[in-house]
Amino acid sequence: MRVLIVLALVALASAAKERVKGTYERSDFAAYKAKYNKSFSAEEENMRHENYLKAIAKINQHNAEYDQGHHTWFMGENNFLDWTEAEYEARNGYRPGMIRSNGKEFVPTMEAPDAVDWRDNGAVNYVKDQGQCGSCWAFGVTGALEGQQFLVNGNLPDCSEQQLVDCDHSSSGCNGGLEIWAYDYIIKQGAHGLDTQSSYPYTARDGSCDKSKTKDDQDICVTITGHTAISHSESALQQAIAQIGPVNVGVAASSWSHYSGGIFDGSCSGGINHAVLGVGYDTNAGYFLIKNSWGPSWGEDGYIRLVMGKNICKLADDCLYPIMN
Repeated sequence: MRVLIVLALVALASAAKERVKGTYERSDFAAYKAKYNKSFSAEEENMRHENYLKAIAKINQHNAEYDQGHHTWFMGENNFLDWTEAEYEARNGYRPGMIRSNGKEFVPTMEAPDAVDWRDNGAVNYVKDQGQCGSCWAFGVTGALEGQQFLVNGNLPDCSEQQLVDCDHSSSGCNGGLEIWAYDYIIKQGAHGLDTQSSYPYTARDGSCDKSKTKDDQDICVTITGHTAISHSESALQQAIAQIGPVNVGVAASSWSHYSGGIFDGSCSGGINHAVLGVGYDTNAGYFLIKNSWGPSWGEDGYIRLVMGKNICKLADDCLYPIMN
């Protein structure tokens, strides 16, 4: 299952030698570009190739340590290996700020089972890809809305992230935002709510708000009346996932870029910078199940398992969910 790219260190050394000549060996990089449908300008090619080689070397080093029993999770190839650090950070567009409760806070009314996976119940949509746009906050919102619509009203819609990127002016589109601001925008929309993906499709870039779509009563994905905070503990998060369904989770995700599988128990440097969706947990195996918005080539088909008991990556510090009509 684990992807080990055995030629990385050799390729890195070879590239260093070839740089003296002004040329590069591109065979593996060419396969990577073809696999993920990438192409670069002549000016950009060398930089992207070097980023790729550095990522491969990092993956191989980590996985060698994984093989020796030093880690509970492993790294692997995805379509971000050529990215710069600035691009990684720009994608993490969750703006700092603790969840506003508006006086509403989740109160558990049932005993949580040992394990929950809302994918098995049909409450989780396909894994989406935000691209090179800091719109994770919009994807966190649509994920929670879609799950609640299924659990409350019986259908699983595909809601528009782009409407939030373009029209929620409290947030800053691809430059980041907050889920509570997005929910407040949807509440103000009233009966118009949030549009469907098909009527207001995602473009992964900032745009002007198309009010002709947002006022169309024929393409409403969901409407909501409010949002509720989850108190800052793993126990509360577990109970909320069990009782409510998929919920919004803010995390510190700067070290996630090359995650490929296993239960993540690594270092999470920095503050909360990314919005994801808590869709399950397993107390016996010891993890929370998190849906990401980086496409299915990343992680475990777009998901990551975070170790329980450590509030890893601050996953229990900034959580909430929407209230449906």
